[in-house]
Order: sequence, then C-alpha cells, then structure tokens
Amino acid sequence: MMSLFNYFIGNADYSLISSKEGSCCHNAKLFLRSPGTSYLPVIYDFDSSGYVSAPYAITPAQLNLRSVRQRLYRGFCVEDDVFERALEQFQLQRESLLAIATETDFVGRRAAKKGVSYLEGFYDVVDNPKQLNRKVFCLPMRSTSRRLRLEGLGLRCSSLRWPCRGPLQQFVTTGKEIERIIAIGDVHGDYDNFLAVLKDAEVVNRRGKWVAGEAHVVQVGDLPDRGPDTLKIIRFLQKLRSAVKAGGRLHLLIGNHEHMNITGDLRYDPGEYKAFKTRNSPRIRDN
Repeated sequence: MMSLFNYFIGNADYSLISSKEGSCCHNAKLFLRSPGTSYLPVIYDFDSSGYVSAPYAITPAQLNLRSVRQRLYRGFCVEDDVFERALEQFQLQRESLLAIATETDFVGRRAAKKGVSYLEGFYDVVDNPKQLNRKVFCLPMRSTSRRLRLEGLGLRCSSLRWPCRGPLQQFVTTGKEIERIIAIGDVHGDYDNFLAVLKDAEVVNRRGKWVAGEAHVVQVGDLPDRGPDTLKIIRFLQKLRSAVKAGGRLHLLIGNHEHMNITGDLRYDPGEYKAFKTRNSPRIRDN
C-alpha cells in the first residue's frame, strides 16, 4: 500500500534501506506498533514528488529519472494477492482521492487541475495490464536475451512480483546476448550446500574459483537466517565477485530475509549477529 501510494503521487525520493548518512532511512521512519509485530513504514517530505512538482525539486541522482514527474515504482517483492488487495483499495477510492485533489483550498484552480491530471496518469497505468507490467513489473522472460526490456531482466519468482528497477537495473546490458543465466536463492546460512550448488552448476571449480565464463549468476536473496554461516557466505561472494571474468556477472539481490534483518525483525536469526562482532563494533554502533 505504501509503495503504491508513492507511485500514485510520483514520489521516488525515499528509501527504507539507507540514507546519505548511512543509516535507515531516507525521508522515512519505521514504527513498531507493539513488540512482536512488523514495522510500519511512514514516508514524508513529498515536495520532490511529481504531484507536488516543486520548482526547486530535483530527482535522486542514482535513479536516473528524467524529471520528478516521471513515476518509478520502488516497492519490494510481494505476493500477488497482497499487491492486488492494495491496488483494489486505490480503485475503490478513486473518486474520493481525485475529489480531494480537485477540491483542495491549498492551491489555485489551475494548479489543482494539473495535479488531478497527474494523478489520473496513475490510473491510466494500473487500468492497463500491459502498462502495469511494463512500468511497474518485469515481463515474463522471452526465449532470447536480445528481447529483454531495458527496464530490467524479465523475471517472475513463482507467485511473486519484482520491481523492474532498483536492484534489477544491474541486468541492463549493451545488447550482447547473455550466454547463460543461473539463479540461486534461499541460501539461509548454509555455506556447504551453497558451494555444492555452485559447483554442480559449473559456476566455480573445486577450489571455489569462477569458471562460468560470461554467464550471469543471480543470487536472488535470503542469504541470512536459519543457518550459521551467513558471514562466511558474504565474504565468499565478495571475493568471488571481484574475481568474475570479463563478460560474466554476479548479481546479488535483497530478499525478504535481508529486509527483515535490516528492519529489526530477527525472528529467524539463530544468533548469527555474534559472528559479525569485531573490536570496533561498540564504536561503530555508538556513531
């Protein structure tokens, strides 16, 4: 719902992961309603949204947007029914939402009309399945990589929807056909089996060295939790990424377990945080 609302008003100037200061979050706060519940994200500061379109507003440099009026969906991967329920609420409240923008006393009639027209652009997208897939989600993968859209690699993860931008931007290529794509997920701290899978897929050799040539290897997230070797896996992937041969790529994405850890939901953590502790931890924490 939160991601759709920000897409509705054309706001891309926020992050639930990091900020310029290196902490969570940018133009957002996470609130815990009560112990044991999930965090509630609250986004603020909408002057850089397409709906407000303040004359001084600029786009976030890392997002490569033409203007603040260009919409960009920044939601995380969610199950289809969750997204569809949220979208249904926007459809049910369409007249009410547009009426609020029309009848506002905070701007003149001309500015209000311009704002309503911008919000109607949201419904132009969500009313059209092709537009919705093209502008919000990745399309199903075609038979050849030459037909991949530049918005991102065409992937669907069972019944999950992935935003085409953000982490998936790194799949944009110069048009050269990708030799092979290997996707691996749900490692969950199991280093030995993860390494065995990489060997079976001929990504690394017996010594853990890259042998996949120009293949693209996609780790689709969920490295942490449940198992004891998350730090060992992270260090291995960092080393492997720096050793990838020219033409090959190692893509590391954020899964729901990374997101849970980032937002303080440690229900599946077997105590791995101790492995990340160093003598500098108190200083880093206090700063």
